[in-house]
Formats: sequence, C-alpha cells, structure tokens
Amino acid sequence: MNKENHLVEYKRELSETFERSVIAFLNSTGGHIYIGVNDDGSIYGVKDIDHVQRQVADRILNNIKPNAIGLFG
Repeated sequence: MNKENHLVEYKRELSETFERSVIAFLNSTGGHIYIGVNDDGSIYGVKDIDHVQRQVADRILNNIKPNAIGLFG
C-alpha cells in the first residue's frame, strides 16, 4: 500500500482517535480511513471484520454530533 497523506489515514486498530480522523475528513475534501493497516502501509489485519464494521458505524452514530451517518461510504 501507499503511505498516508491528506486523503488516506491508516489505523492498525480502532482507537480513540478514530472520531477525530472522521471529523477531519468530513471538514475537508474527504478521504479514506483504513483499519488493519500499519502507518507504513503494511497490512496488519483484523480478526473479525463484521465486528469492526459494526463498531465503526456505532461510533460514528453515537460519538459524532451532529449525526454524520450518510456522509460516508
């Protein structure tokens, strides 16, 4: 994978800075957050992708106000 830049952020795992990254992308030109990827772009992986996807949706719904659901894809 490529390195991080203003449109791409890698997170090895879902962390407490996730919401800040989402808000930063929502307040700019957008971007992509990849979970399960090290900062250098190497793949780390996730154990249960369905669980992580539910966590992402729940955190965006419950921790970002005003509601940002529907503003990402």
